[in-house]
Amino acid sequence: MKGHDYTSNCVYHVIICSYQQTPWFGFISAGGNLPPLPNPAIQLTAYGKAVEQAIKNIPNIYKHVQVKNYVVMPNHVHLVLYFAFPDEAKDRPTLSVVMNQMKRFASMQAGITLWQRSFYDNIINDREEYEGTIQYVKNNPANWSNDEFYVPLDFLEESHL
Repeated sequence: MKGHDYTSNCVYHVIICSYQQTPWFGFISAGGNLPPLPNPAIQLTAYGKAVEQAIKNIPNIYKHVQVKNYVVMPNHVHLVLYFAFPDEAKDRPTLSVVMNQMKRFASMQAGITLWQRSFYDNIINDREEYEGTIQYVKNNPANWSNDEFYVPLDFLEESHL
């Protein structure tokens, strides 16, 4: 967002897509094209597990960046991150630094480049928007067949399971 200080204490909703939106990360169980899916769950592939590990590693590297919520979808990831730096903190990473490190870690674990070049972000401005975003991320698997990034399961290669 133009003019925003991406090192400031803030809550972000981040969406990162896989390279060419390839569904490497997993598949949604209870599947098919039945919107919405009853009790869906994401079944992560080895690549998806590497992505999840990278997400869980963020607070270990950046102790003042909290992962409030996330979901790994077949070809994209939703993250809700809270930057909570003390006022006296001098070396604050930008959102781009945190995301690039996470993407690099996951790609190194997978042994291939998993990601598109950039990511989408939205600054969450208030409690209502925060709660709505948390709910949206939580419900994302149930709405997979209506998702703009939806691809059929037969695209997933056996070797990635």
